[in-house]
Amino acid sequence: MFRFTIRDVLWLTVVVGMGVGWSLQWRADRERFAVTSGELDRTKVELRSSERQLNAAQKKLLADAYDFRIEIYHLKRELEEQRSETVANK
Repeated sequence: MFRFTIRDVLWLTVVVGMGVGWSLQWRADRERFAVTSGELDRTKVELRSSERQLNAAQKKLLADAYDFRIEIYHLKRELEEQRSETVANK
């Protein structure tokens, strides 16, 4: 039959305790990773949505800026025509 000393039982207790501790930590890390992964997925979806909104706003601003440039060009031409008419009438 086997004979165990107190030292052997203490070592066994340490080894089992370390195994249980690592197992509990591993489970906690896995659960935390699952939660973090879910949050990351939601954040990615929100970021893509914000990016689409930003791109749409950017396109609208660029179109408005182009329209303003065209309007300024026509106003300058009209002003030059009025100035030339005024000079011609004097």
